[in-house]
Amino acid sequence: MQSADGGRKDKLSKQHASQLFRILQITDPSLQFESLFNKALVRDTFLTQAEAKYTADTVKAYLLSLRHFCLYVVAEKPESVEVDPALVQQIQEKVRLWSMSYKKDSNRQHLEKMDNDLSNSVTPEMVNEYGGSEAAQSTVDLLGH
Repeated sequence: MQSADGGRKDKLSKQHASQLFRILQITDPSLQFESLFNKALVRDTFLTQAEAKYTADTVKAYLLSLRHFCLYVVAEKPESVEVDPALVQQIQEKVRLWSMSYKKDSNRQHLEKMDNDLSNSVTPEMVNEYGGSEAAQSTVDLLGH
């Protein structure tokens, strides 16, 4: 697998492969690649479990890996995966729509994270308070020697 610009991204490829393998483990313990192209199986087994276990962004990342795999299968036609290209394109479109359905939850999670970060940011008052503390003073003295 390669990145969109055609350059090899080994770390990203490994992540996609790992996520795809996880989808396969959940959808079909016998690990038949054809199971990845069964819309009902992916929806009813993987998405059901993933929604309970992962954040919206993580589910979207898993679905993106499945979309990349679909692109790979259509483009490369690997011998180890015997599936109708029309079926692959159907699941690819369905996965795209599923991924879009997580956008609202993803945006909400991003806003919550930003709000949390903002409430936990260091203020000038906190810096001044620490600067006057005994621990800070003893550190300054130690560094001065």
